[in-house]
Amino acid sequence: MKNLFKVFALAIILAGFAASASAQGVTINSTASARIVQTITMTKQYDLHFGDLAVTTLAGTCVLTAMAGPAPTRTVTGGVTLPASIGTPRAAQFTVTGAEGQNYIITIPPDDLIITHETDLTKTMIVNTYTTNQTVITPGTKWRGTLTG
Repeated sequence: MKNLFKVFALAIILAGFAASASAQGVTINSTASARIVQTITMTKQYDLHFGDLAVTTLAGTCVLTAMAGPAPTRTVTGGVTLPASIGTPRAAQFTVTGAEGQNYIITIPPDDLIITHETDLTKTMIVNTYTTNQTVITPGTKWRGTLTG
């Protein structure tokens, strides 16, 4: 009986080793990676300013060229004329920065922009067509771009 107990105890110990050997399993390694990019930022350099305009009761237009720098070319039609004092016309200008190859979208608001006279609130000017240095875009459209070097 004593030998049977020893054999039985030895069998339990061996079974324990077998169980712990199979519990170790297989280890698989994997690598992790990420591409850290600079956040896209947009900075306004200049506001859109049409400069000094002389108007009559007739409707008209003023088109400001999309160019960087002061005193862009202005073209007028109808009841809009350019007075001797030009004021400070300036095309709006923005700088977009980020990692090369990142995409961005600029959305033009869908509604007309209304500019109101400083003192006579009945006099307004409607801005509803925009020209970038690349294309003409209308309200509600999206202008897509990709950052280059």
